[in-house]
Amino acid sequence: MSSLDKASLLYAALIHDVEHLGVPNVSLVKQSHELAKLYHDQSVAEMNSLAVGLELLQNPHFDIFVNLSPAERSQLRQNVIELVLSTDIADAYRRKRTFARIEEYSSSIDGSLDISTDIGKQILLSLLLRAADIGSSFQNFMTSKTWAQRYYTETNAWLLSEGRDIFSRELFFSDQISHMDNYVGNIVERLKTTKCIDETFLIVLQENFTANKNGWIEEGNSLLEKWEKDFRITYKASFLKEKEEKDEEKA
Repeated sequence: MSSLDKASLLYAALIHDVEHLGVPNVSLVKQSHELAKLYHDQSVAEMNSLAVGLELLQNPHFDIFVNLSPAERSQLRQNVIELVLSTDIADAYRRKRTFARIEEYSSSIDGSLDISTDIGKQILLSLLLRAADIGSSFQNFMTSKTWAQRYYTETNAWLLSEGRDIFSRELFFSDQISHMDNYVGNIVERLKTTKCIDETFLIVLQENFTANKNGWIEEGNSLLEKWEKDFRITYKASFLKEKEEKDEEKA
C-alpha cells in the first residue's frame, strides 16, 4: 500500500465526522434541514463533513498536501470521498457492494484480496475506516459501554427535541444487539476474508467484540435502567434551567 493510500485513509479518518450535528441523517431529511436539501437527502452528514474537510485543503495555511502533484491530489481527493461516504452505516447499498466485491477481487491462488488493483485497495481502506468508525466496539467493555451511553444520551436528546419520547429500554437493547450481529461482526468477518490483516490483530478484534456483546447481553438491561434514570434527571434539570433563563429574560 502506497504512502498516498495511507494518507488518504488518515485524512478521511480525521474529517469523517467533522461538524456532525449529532442527529442521524434520517432526522435531517425528515426535518427538511438545509443540509438535506443541499445534498439531496443522500448521506447528508457525510457529504457535509467532506465539504468542510476538503475545503480546508484550499486554504494555504491548512493544506498539508501542498507537495503532492495535481494527479496525486486528484487521487487523494477521490479516495477520501469514497472512504468518508463508506462510513454511512445506513447506506445498505454501498455496504453490500463493498462486501460483494471482496470475493470478486480476491486472488484465485490463496483467496486473499488483491490490493494490487485500485478497487482492491479501496475495499481494504474502506473496511479499515468502517472498523475505526465503530472502534469502541473493538475495545474493552468499559470503553465500549461508555460510548454506548453517550450515543444513548445523544439520541434521546434528539428524540425529545422532536417532541417524541425517549428510547424504550427494550428497543435500545435490541438495536445494540442487532448492530453488533449485523454490522460489527460482519466487519470483523470481512477483514478476515481479505487475508491482508495481521492475524494477531484480528484475534484481538474478535475477542473484544465477543466480550462486548456478551457484556451487553449480561449487563445491558441494568445499564439502561441506570442510564434512563440519569438522563431523565439531567434533562429535567436542563429543562428547568432553560425555563428559568427564559423567565428572567421576560422579566
